[in-house]
Amino acid sequence: LAPEDAQIISCGDLVDRGEDTKSVLDLFMKEKYQAVRGNHEDMMIDCYRKGCKYEEGLWLLNGGVETVKSFLSIKDKIRFDQIYYAEKIDFNSLDRFIQMIPKKYIKYLEGLPYFISFDDFIVSHAPLIIKGNTFEKDFDFKFMWNRFPPMERYTKYQIFGHNGHTSVRRYSDKAGEYAICIDTCKEPSLTGILTKTRKLIKIKHC
Repeated sequence: LAPEDAQIISCGDLVDRGEDTKSVLDLFMKEKYQAVRGNHEDMMIDCYRKGCKYEEGLWLLNGGVETVKSFLSIKDKIRFDQIYYAEKIDFNSLDRFIQMIPKKYIKYLEGLPYFISFDDFIVSHAPLIIKGNTFEKDFDFKFMWNRFPPMERYTKYQIFGHNGHTSVRRYSDKAGEYAICIDTCKEPSLTGILTKTRKLIKIKHC
């Protein structure tokens, strides 16, 4: 589908997208594929580090449960479920399972950049928020969470995900196409783009 020497770059959310997050991270770490930090990686890091950036339990309620369980033994998965699906969730008791995730994975996620810029295109998790070719204040948070369309043309072609509610969507103005959302999480597929031709590659999954 893509040239053998193609450089793989992910728009983020390597985690919380199914039952085998560990294998996804193992693949990216082994093959040294590039990726940017998405909002789900950010929530996972904050939860693991016991930060206060997000509300308690937010990550687990947004896909984190399956991510944690991908690192657990069968016995620990059962124990985790008994606590998580109890009448009242005891997040303190769940933390010991979260801490079973090897630190190397957290350090890998912490090292992911908010964007990757090339000569003629830029990859980020969410659409860029730009004013006169200058990133707005708190741009790192907005790089991960912006649900709005790209505000205006940037000097480079924008490639992003995050806004799966729009599925694949191209953005154009009088000068031509300047951005694309390739998030197809609402479909049973994974979508990529060949940057030289802007041709889409879509792989269906179960």
